[in-house]
Amino acid sequence: MQIQIDEELIVAKRQPPGYCNFTIATQLGRILDLVEKRFGPRDPSYTILGVEFHDDSPCIWFPGNRHHVAVQLSTVTLARFGHIVFQLAHECVHLLDPAPGGTNVLEEGLASMFQLQFMHALEPEGDWQLANARYEAAALLIAPLLELDADAIRKYRSRHGPLRGATPERLLDVTPGLPASIARRLCLPFPY
Repeated sequence: MQIQIDEELIVAKRQPPGYCNFTIATQLGRILDLVEKRFGPRDPSYTILGVEFHDDSPCIWFPGNRHHVAVQLSTVTLARFGHIVFQLAHECVHLLDPAPGGTNVLEEGLASMFQLQFMHALEPEGDWQLANARYEAAALLIAPLLELDADAIRKYRSRHGPLRGATPERLLDVTPGLPASIARRLCLPFPY
């Protein structure tokens, strides 16, 4: 299969003195910085290797057994930089506390909500939508948590660790006003 790649995605070109265009690598750094500012520092025991493309859904994966993590994006995005950034924004949330295995509704909802907010800020006129109803439902379910406390995720991770280990009791510890039914649903395994 022949794939056309816009060289702007991977070739850094000098702009005004001291600046370069945003490549995939620099977008990764830019988005990850924003994710950490909003939701707390990432687990530094994992080395982020970078971004690669495959013929499947975007994800993070763990090559070898060395605490390395790579972001895999869909090859269909290669011709559309905005779509690369859209997928990358989602996966950057998973880089906070990477671990093999599944996630829960809380983590997927946060990643989905963040990617939508990021893209709407980047391209306000864009029509960015989640392609899967399960991700959309998860993004909607996390809204009440963040409406009660915009720093709930940062607080949760600081007190209790990775989101994938969330329990309703721990969520209610961080946001006591959250309805218990929502806390329970956020802690369910995400249905891929």
